[in-house]
Formats: sequence, C-alpha cells, structure tokens
Amino acid sequence: MQESLSTTTKTRPLNPCMVCKQRHLKYQERPSKKRALSPSSSGNWKNTSRSDPSGAISPSQKSDTIGPFASFSGPHTIESPILSSDIVLGVGSPQVAAALASSRGTDLPIPVDNVAEAISGIYLDTPRWPLEDPQEAMLFYNFIHVLAPLFDLCDSERHFATIVPRRAVICPPLMNAVLAASAKRLSRIDGFDGLVGDRYHQNCLDALIPALSSSAAVMDENLLTAIVILRYMEELDVPLTSADTASESHLVGTRVFVAAQEKVLDFTGLRRAAFWVALRQEIHMAFMQARPVHPNFALEDISRLVQNDDTCCTFANLTILQCAACLRYCYGSEDQSFSAWERLQEAQERWWADRPWHFHPMYINTDSPGIFPQALYLNDAVVTGVLHYLLIQVLLAAHNPRTPKLGPGQAKAAKSINEEIRRTVKMVCGVAEICLLGYNDGG
Repeated sequence: MQESLSTTTKTRPLNPCMVCKQRHLKYQERPSKKRALSPSSSGNWKNTSRSDPSGAISPSQKSDTIGPFASFSGPHTIESPILSSDIVLGVGSPQVAAALASSRGTDLPIPVDNVAEAISGIYLDTPRWPLEDPQEAMLFYNFIHVLAPLFDLCDSERHFATIVPRRAVICPPLMNAVLAASAKRLSRIDGFDGLVGDRYHQNCLDALIPALSSSAAVMDENLLTAIVILRYMEELDVPLTSADTASESHLVGTRVFVAAQEKVLDFTGLRRAAFWVALRQEIHMAFMQARPVHPNFALEDISRLVQNDDTCCTFANLTILQCAACLRYCYGSEDQSFSAWERLQEAQERWWADRPWHFHPMYINTDSPGIFPQALYLNDAVVTGVLHYLLIQVLLAAHNPRTPKLGPGQAKAAKSINEEIRRTVKMVCGVAEICLLGYNDGG
C-alpha cells in the first residue's frame, strides 16, 4: 500500500488552487464511503512488471497521419448567415481568461514534445497493463463496448473505442475519467455503487483543475478527451430544462481547452474526434438553457475540419454545424430580422432537400399502432444528423418572426406553430423509440 501511495504522489500534479475551487468545479473532499474501495479503485497507479514499454503510446504520438482538410470539397456548403469567424475567450473567470491570454502570447501550437515535457507529471513511464482489479477491468471493458460508441456516433475511425483505451493506460486522468463515466452509467441502470464513480471523478479533477491554468496542458488532447468524458457524466444529471450554469463546470473546462487551440485546422485524430463531441455537448446545453453556442466554437473554422468521405459522418457533422448556427441566430445578438430568418430557413430547406440518399429513411412503418411515427435509418451517424435537423426545425418554428405578437391572428398563428413543433417532436420520439427497441434487441 505504501508503494502505491508513493507512486500516486509521483504521478499526480499539485493540489488545485483556491480560485479553481471557487469556480465550482466540484473540487471537494469526499465523505467516507459506505464500503471500502480497493487500492486500485481509489486512483493509486502503479506500473507492473508485465508491462511492455515497447507498446506504450507516447503522449506526443498522434492517432493518425491524415493531414487536416483545408476546405470541404464536397457538393454541400454551409449557407448559414450567422457563422462566427473568431475564437473568443468569453470564459467567466478572470484568472482563467488571464491564463489563456498569456498562452496566446506564445507561438501556438506548442510542439507536442514540449507539451509532453511540461505535463509529464501526469503520465506514466510504462502502460498500466494488465489491470489487476476485476472491478476496474469490468468498468474499462464496459466503456469500450458500451459507452465509446456513444462518443463515436459521427466518427468513422472510432477514436473513443480504439485510441482512448490505449491512451488511458498511460494517462491516469484519462483512465479515471473512463472509469468514472462507466461507473456513473452503471449506477443509473444497474444499481452499481455510485460512490465508486465519485471517487474516480474526484481523482480525475485533482489533475485536471490545475491544468486549466497551464498553457502547455491545454494543448494536450488526452486531457481534452478526459474533460469531454466527464462532461458526459454531467449531462446525465442535467434536468430537461435548466438555466443553472453551475451544471456546466466541465463544459467551461472544454471551452478553455478549445479557446487555446488557435489553429483548429491542425486538429487530427483524437483531438478532432474529442472536439466534435465537445461541440455536440455544447449544442445540447445551449438548447437546454435557451442560449447561443459559445463563441469559442468558431463555426466557420470548424466546418473545415469535416473530412470528405462517404461514411455518412461528413453530412452528419455538417448538419450539426447547421444546428449550431441556428442556435446562434435564435438566441444570439445577431440580426434576427425576418429577412435573416427567411435566408436561414431557405438554406436549411435546400440543405435537407439535397441530402445524400442514405439520409432518407431505410423503412417507414406506416402501420405502427403507437402514437410516434417509426422510421429506420442506416446507422448512428445518419440518426445523429437527422435528429439535429429536426432540432433545427423546432428552433426555426419557435423563432419565426412572422408570428404576430398581438391581435386576432396571434392565437391562430401560435396554434399553427405549436402543431408544427408537436409533429416534429413526435418524429424525434419515433426515432428514439425505434433506436431503443433495436438496442434492447441487441441491435
């Protein structure tokens, strides 16, 4: 036990500062557990003699060799009139903003080897493999086979299923995030002890919170991925309608990492995959809180990240960008005139009319006895794109500037809009219902 504690001391960074505690990033001492956790489940990392150093993945090693796409050369283009062209800080904490401002004074991106050297304290010299604790092995396996597909919905290379596990065994914060998310999900659906996930969650925060003030650490794609995974845990606890910004602690952390990435077009591999997930998470929270997508997500730059392929992910990711643009129109301070709304509406209609054939339903069950229309789609990427387009339809209908505010036509117009939104929501529920049936049937 003493050896494990010693190893932990070597691999963990300094304790979080008071500023980070005051930012409500959930740093607190955990109460005593109802049952004892094994040494490995408490976050004590150690190397094993059975590890193979030759198989280690260096923090500087990229997950692929494909260069960035300078532009999307496919037949579809983004026509939204309200895309932002700059990455703006916009983070509430003056301390975090100052840290980011100082990082912008350097020649970013920092060479990856320098990043690895600057944050070497949070990496292990050799992979922590094999896992010796059966509970950790179960949680790790559950993440790879159950949770990772949720992150890889629009990623044909499946980085969260293939790259994240290999990185996690040498990056304790990432491993703690993986185990925490897996334990959180199991505590929701299978009665698993929720305190286990809390412990891994806290161990991860102990390393991540100090990293928010490091200009080197915010360039690390493994830490960005860890924050994205922790954000998934928060999404499980956010109510359907919430204006509570305190529930966005890890989303703020994501924005800090995103703001530091000045050259978005340099994103490849895991960094690009984590970035797309972070954008989907931002859209989810923006819709819940009726606010625009944060300006740190520069939509025009992000559109150039889309890989031109035929795996359905290209069109799905571009549709997600369309949804982010609509959120900025509906809840932002940009031009919300009727002409702007009409241009956006026409652009979305053209976009969807020209969608690839595989984004049409594979089968529509017109004889369904239920109240929701049932439509089958080709794969997860198509479903994700379809759902974001339906969200666009809801947003544009609810923010139609032609709707009278007063007078005899107001009630009639409001009724028409409500019926339109109700039809769209039923379509969303139908897609969710049939996907759930397929999941329960092992599909």
